[in-house]
Amino acid sequence: MKTESTTIKISLGSLLVFIILLGGVGALGGYIGTRMVTPKQVATNSSSEQTKTIVPVTQQITISPGKLATDVIANKSKSIFLLAHKTSSKELQPFAIGVVLTNDGVIASTQPGGSSPVVAVGEDGAQVTLTGIGTDTLTGLHFFRLDHKVVTPIDVAQLAPRIGASLLGVFRSSTTMAPSTQFTHLSGITPPNEDSAPGIQQIGVLQRVQPVLLPGTALLDDDGRLAGLLQDSEHASLLLSPDIQQALGRLSANNLSQNPLADFGLAITWKLQENDQSIFAVRAIAQPITPKTVAGQAGIKNGDIITAINGNTITWDSSILRLLGGNQIQLSVMRNGELHTIPISKQAS
Repeated sequence: MKTESTTIKISLGSLLVFIILLGGVGALGGYIGTRMVTPKQVATNSSSEQTKTIVPVTQQITISPGKLATDVIANKSKSIFLLAHKTSSKELQPFAIGVVLTNDGVIASTQPGGSSPVVAVGEDGAQVTLTGIGTDTLTGLHFFRLDHKVVTPIDVAQLAPRIGASLLGVFRSSTTMAPSTQFTHLSGITPPNEDSAPGIQQIGVLQRVQPVLLPGTALLDDDGRLAGLLQDSEHASLLLSPDIQQALGRLSANNLSQNPLADFGLAITWKLQENDQSIFAVRAIAQPITPKTVAGQAGIKNGDIITAINGNTITWDSSILRLLGGNQIQLSVMRNGELHTIPISKQAS
């Protein structure tokens, strides 16, 4: 049986069209392949034959940085003043930084003005005479009034900064009067020393900064609010914002001299102590001012550990001052491992 062969005839034009389409599909596939490259090591065209990483575009986006120091200076430095005494030779002797905290021109500083007149030098370089308002007994914060000058105040943070928080110190140069900034961190919180004001329970400690900042330097948080005021340049100690808030409240209530501790004849220091369970903590230690005070007469002894006031447990984070209302309190103290509850009446004025 004879098999017939079949011949397929393709015109030259059709063959050219097929080849062109095939080339187009190949080019399209190559283009798509280049757009789908994942991170990998590829050789460079340089003679060193080093490798580099191809990173997708979405991984090259960087996080936007926080507020710049220049922005903070532009917005906040108008509220920062250099405080100085003026000598007879018309020279200035700077001693601190002052910060405007209220709309009516109240300036706060951690340093006293002394008996000599105090001037403030601000944004425009002009000297403005300050009027002393008073000193808050419980925090040692000193207040002055900036007369006849409208300045936007700096907001005070409600909460103290956390350990490790980044803070921006804003101050004025004592040589050029120009505003300056210095980044630092809150490296710790510690009990106050025996020279601290009686109402302070916690002191912030800053990471050491160079150059040494003037006392009263404002330390601002990430939102530009006042987190604290520098107390002691040598020890980089910081008066924290809750104490500043309470001092402002006493200023507005005209109670800068108020000291409920003294009303009950008490003085308190904060020290690290071990309890019966071998747990260490910072505890309130009672110190009657003299044996003749109401606390001494009620039976409180030096070294008693205050554990509660009116049934409220006392810790380092407690606000003892807020628990001393009324004319009588119940003080629970630990003495030689024994718990005593002692009523104390307020000292007659």
